[in-house]
Amino acid sequence: MPLYTHLQKTFTRELLSKHFPMCRKAVFFGEGYGPKIQGCGSRYRKDVSFILFDVFIDGWWLEKDGVIDIAQNLNIEHTINQAVMTTNEVVEFVKSNPISYISEDRTLVMEGVMARCFPLMLFRQRQLPIMFKLKCSDFNG
Repeated sequence: MPLYTHLQKTFTRELLSKHFPMCRKAVFFGEGYGPKIQGCGSRYRKDVSFILFDVFIDGWWLEKDGVIDIAQNLNIEHTINQAVMTTNEVVEFVKSNPISYISEDRTLVMEGVMARCFPLMLFRQRQLPIMFKLKCSDFNG
């Protein structure tokens, strides 16, 4: 319930109307995190929050710069653009158990990465971006 309350306060009709006055449909992709969401959620922060991964507006997937711009305008967190990497480089990065950049606990290993093709590539006919999530726990038992 705390995440639902947070989302209602964060994504108000007034705020969205202000930032997307001509938009017919905007879909925000992300996830909630914090206490009672993940097992170690209280190590990320004391309250719940939402982190934005991707945005789909009126039939268009935004490039990463557009996602970051929207997150900043709406005052919400977003995933960082770490680097352009090969799939093997992403795997090695995740295997290295990097420290989370969103955690208040500077010893907490990040959950993982959200990766998508650059330049953006879509699945045929479905118009969904080719992407994957790779978790550190996938390699740590």
